Amino acid sequence: MRNEGKRNKGGRFGRIARIAIFSCAVAAAQGTPQINAGGIVSSANYSPLIAPGGIFSIFGSGLATSPGGISSTPYPLDINGTKVFVNGEQAPLLYVSPTVVNAQMPTDVPLNTAVFVTVSVGVGVLSQAVNVTVIGVAPALFTADGTGKRLIATQHLNFSKVTGDSPAVPGEEVVLYGTGLGATNPPLLTNNSSPPAGAPAAEMPVITMGGQPAQVLYAGAAGVYPGLYQINLIVPNVVAGDQEVVIRMPTENIGSSQGATVPIGGSTQGTPIYPSFFGLHVSPAVLKGASQWPTFDFGPLRLHDDVVPWSQLNPSAGNFNWTTLDAALAGALAKGKTDITYTFVGTPPWAASSQEGCTATGKCPAPPSDLNLDGTGQNQLWKDFVTAIAQRYAGEIPGKIGNWEIWNEPNAKNFWTGTVAQLVRMQKDAAGIIKRIDPQARILTPAPADAGNPSTSASGVSSGALWMGEYLLQGGGQFADVIAFHGYIDHGSQPQPEDVLQGEAVMALSRVAVLLTGLQFWNTEASWGKSDNEPDPDMQAAYCARSHLVQAGTVDRYYWYHYDYPEGRLFDASVHQLTKAGVAFGQVFNWLTGAALTQACSTQGGTVWTCAYARQNGFEAMAVWDAAQTCSIGSCTTSLYNAPSSMVKYGDLSGNTFSIAPGTPIQIGAKPIWLTNQ
Repeated sequence: MRNEGKRNKGGRFGRIARIAIFSCAVAAAQGTPQINAGGIVSSANYSPLIAPGGIFSIFGSGLATSPGGISSTPYPLDINGTKVFVNGEQAPLLYVSPTVVNAQMPTDVPLNTAVFVTVSVGVGVLSQAVNVTVIGVAPALFTADGTGKRLIATQHLNFSKVTGDSPAVPGEEVVLYGTGLGATNPPLLTNNSSPPAGAPAAEMPVITMGGQPAQVLYAGAAGVYPGLYQINLIVPNVVAGDQEVVIRMPTENIGSSQGATVPIGGSTQGTPIYPSFFGLHVSPAVLKGASQWPTFDFGPLRLHDDVVPWSQLNPSAGNFNWTTLDAALAGALAKGKTDITYTFVGTPPWAASSQEGCTATGKCPAPPSDLNLDGTGQNQLWKDFVTAIAQRYAGEIPGKIGNWEIWNEPNAKNFWTGTVAQLVRMQKDAAGIIKRIDPQARILTPAPADAGNPSTSASGVSSGALWMGEYLLQGGGQFADVIAFHGYIDHGSQPQPEDVLQGEAVMALSRVAVLLTGLQFWNTEASWGKSDNEPDPDMQAAYCARSHLVQAGTVDRYYWYHYDYPEGRLFDASVHQLTKAGVAFGQVFNWLTGAALTQACSTQGGTVWTCAYARQNGFEAMAVWDAAQTCSIGSCTTSLYNAPSSMVKYGDLSGNTFSIAPGTPIQIGAKPIWLTNQ
């Protein structure tokens, strides 16, 4: 699995860094504002060293009449009547309370010279002026509890927190948050909530963990939060335990040694599997709360064209109707889902170059009318829509959209009748618009259909792979962060999920993805397809489990289609119950999440498939199944398997567990089982 969050610069740090920045003690002190002696410090580590553009705290009494924080960016200059002035210039505010105020130091303050800070409350009651010397760089890291000590606010690349129960491991890329790293290139102005793409720090910090140097991959602006810096680094080879992290800027030789730590676990070999691998589609009814939300755990959501096509959101020129998309995102956010992929599709009839193939609901497969076949032309109709939707939904605040898939199944005539060149141009324009608004957004290529089959063309590769090859040859990869495809297996009455690995389609796409350094590889839509492809409930469970097992470590994400539609159904709304496949999805999520893949799923020329995994503290596991076995009307055939002597128990897709008697073969079938040594 390639890095899930290399482009997490400023990405969904969510609650972890907000706690670090905004959590403060609140007291009831009132009256004339008073700044404590030595009470102006860095918000990260409470050091008196503060840099231009950095986030700083003012401790005192009577600093606000009531607590208040930000709800969006840019930051306000007044919260509940409290203002902060630096040399007479108002500073942007992040949080106010009677005892502490958090603000951003203006970027244009003079260096190495005393500047004067005052706090104004209510109708203009001023505190005393306190002088502070601002220096060029003052690096400091935020901690998870906002105290400036103990555990540093650190994330895995799937945006989950690094904790003692989920430690970082040597060789893993993690994300830290800090302030005071100084100027960026290009430079940012005070309260700039739309930093240019990348915006790295002008000087790369030197960081050690446990005394060992860490490889810093990125250090710079963190999305829409002015003054906040993000640092992506590789954990060095240090022993397990809480290891101190020290950050230093080499030119000024100024560093932070606040004694805060990151928990490090023992090194694990293999590919870590994150919750973000387990994507899902749910219906509008589920998003609206009219149907049951999944009772099993899963990762990100993909919004399909039946939820929010271009034609529905932009029904006429200059007219936008966001009601459906607002409701979909609100429904997702209410359930804690903030990792959202939006799929562009369905040209509105008024903007389409042809009305041929338009559906009764107004979705047209034709390209925009102002875009030529060779990709030239104004393309303004498309740019206007992308600008409007990105301005409303692109961003790092929860409830926004972070992943943008440029078109759905462009090699299927019911979705697209234009040329490859036109879609390359559309992706180029969309990427430019979206990245200006949200530099951390991920842009997905169009996702071709028929990309999972072993062979559906005379050339020996699927039409999806052929289409993607042409798309990348015409330059589409320059404007993408992710290669997307749809990995259905569409041959015969009983498709074998393992065929997605054997097929030249995925193998060809994988090779291309490797050549295009940094591009991730997402299967954004797949399952067994329509129910008549795989009518038996037990075989549906087998297909769901096996397709996830064989693709974990091969693709970065796999979005199952669908939770409550007939295709790949995991939940039967007519009886309000999970299907056997739905139960299996939840079991495989629990099996794999947090484990490291140490042996990819394979077979030694027979029909028995095995995959191997490891966790911390010596935990080992295997997934095993026999692809030659089958199920019918509740009865499944099996074969005998000699488990390794280290394995002491196994679990099935229904959640049952069984002991393994030493030297006694166990029965395996079409549905995988999970063997463990503990």
